[in-house]
Amino acid sequence: MKSRYIFIFSIILLLIGCGNGIASKEKIASQAQIVSGVIDLSNYNFSVDGPLKLNGEWEFYWSEFLDTNSSPAPHVFIKVPEGWNKAVLRFVDGKKEYYPSYGFATYRVLLRSLDVHTEYSIHIPRIGTAYQAFVNGKLLAKSGKISKSEGGSVPQYLPQSFSFYPTQEAVELLIQVSNYSYKKAGIYEEIEIGLSTQMMRESRVQLYTAGLTVGVILAMGLYYISLFFLRRKDLSPLYFGIIAILVAIRIIQTGDMFLMQFFPNFDWYLFYKIIYVDIGILTAVFALFTATLFREEFNRTILKAFIVFGIVTSFLAIVVPTELYYEINNIVQIIIIAGAGYGTFLLINALRNKRLGAPAFLLGFLLLFITVVNDILYQNGIIKSFYMLHWGYMALIFSQSFVLSQRFTNAFNTVEVQSGEINELNRTLELKVLERTGQIEVAMQTIRELAIRDELTGLFNRRRIMEMLEDERNRSSRGGGIFCLTMLDIDHFKNVNDRHGHLTGDAVLRAVATSVQENMRNTDFCGRYGGEEFLLVYTQTNSAGAINCAERLRSKVENLMFPDIGPNFRITVSLGLTEYHQNDDVEKVIARADAALYLAKGSGRNRVEFSE
Repeated sequence: MKSRYIFIFSIILLLIGCGNGIASKEKIASQAQIVSGVIDLSNYNFSVDGPLKLNGEWEFYWSEFLDTNSSPAPHVFIKVPEGWNKAVLRFVDGKKEYYPSYGFATYRVLLRSLDVHTEYSIHIPRIGTAYQAFVNGKLLAKSGKISKSEGGSVPQYLPQSFSFYPTQEAVELLIQVSNYSYKKAGIYEEIEIGLSTQMMRESRVQLYTAGLTVGVILAMGLYYISLFFLRRKDLSPLYFGIIAILVAIRIIQTGDMFLMQFFPNFDWYLFYKIIYVDIGILTAVFALFTATLFREEFNRTILKAFIVFGIVTSFLAIVVPTELYYEINNIVQIIIIAGAGYGTFLLINALRNKRLGAPAFLLGFLLLFITVVNDILYQNGIIKSFYMLHWGYMALIFSQSFVLSQRFTNAFNTVEVQSGEINELNRTLELKVLERTGQIEVAMQTIRELAIRDELTGLFNRRRIMEMLEDERNRSSRGGGIFCLTMLDIDHFKNVNDRHGHLTGDAVLRAVATSVQENMRNTDFCGRYGGEEFLLVYTQTNSAGAINCAERLRSKVENLMFPDIGPNFRITVSLGLTEYHQNDDVEKVIARADAALYLAKGSGRNRVEFSE
């Protein structure tokens, strides 16, 4: 909200500055006017009222280059500022016939009651399209080359000021003009007279202001173009930078045409082609810029039409002669005004849809729209005003800079929020990774256990017990150690399954496995060999010790109770035992234990037998 208020306040300051400019241009409605080619300045105070516009009825000599020594020829009075092509030459059959645009003429005015001890300065703006200015017969300013024929005329726009001291009470200002290049001819902008110090100061202020304005706009343009190259996904900074550069070019070519101050011999035709091409490109790029900011509101077909319009008008401005393109330019201006109307409608929709930057964009665009209409009407002589387009451009660029700043600020805020979220997510993710890692470790451990354990009894499975037996045999073989191997078989286990079912058989297997584990030392190991058979390995134990262990296990199993099956239900086991001999392989050891087991079964079961 604060940034919005700051922006509105800045725009108000800009409008105040613009208003001050307008006030200075339209100062004192009761200023002296030229009447019938004469202006009396006896009651005009230049020190108080400032420079005076030489507006009114000038003497006009058509198709004649009058000079001071010439005898005044028949003349008419013509309104200044206004192109002579808008003045009535004659009436034919009750219809007005205007002076042709192409030709030559002389303007003349007498300035009475100037102080002969004061230095004055006259500022001449654009005149269409070549002129020579004389004060009391002395040539003091010229632009281009005047001629009575088209072949000898050279057009040039060179706004300039010149100073003089009045040598007599009445000062004659005489301006010879020729035009063969442009539809607007003669003096169609205001000529000013004032004290030399005033005019010099005003000229410098205008020059410095224009230079500062152009410099700021160019700097902004280059800045936003550099932003685009740092982040090429967003095209809006690029378009905005191009707009700023085109606007800067436009400013130095309008008003007092500061480009011509530094390059007075710049080709007139090329000068105008650049202006017209600038308008075409600016229209297309501005449409693209607007479309990037308000994609949902900008119609794709209309956007393409704007782009085609900009390309076509720029192409025509290059290939069509300047004097002919002036007629085309009238149509171009109408289309631009219509396009500005569409832009206003689009921005109002964006404002309704609460798009980011829409209020600032709309305000700047409306100011530009107003100044565009003003300049078009002023340029065509429809209204009395002055060129204000540079103010509109400044307002627009300022507003767009504000919009882009809003977008970048929001982007940075979003990045900060997302960075915080990412940091939090990373922290949470680390915890989750640790949690998942622990779960994975547990799962891997479970998988490893499942890979080496018998699922029913929880003892080592056959593959694992055989690996462990091989490891124990290798260790004993290298170190000269001993171990005993016992094979256990549940007596008449098939009868248990047949009479009581496989679930009962499973319960019996688990009960025997538990008894086996409880009877083993930590250094011993056992596993399910297959079916109802188990392998038991007593490490670092001789045959006597192993037989004692086997007897305790046999007795324990014999006394197991199974209340869920029946009070009288009992089981017994037979055990075959052998001792490892040096250089025995695993198969030999198992074979001897298995032989001992068969001996126990054959001897009546529920007993322990030993095999050497």
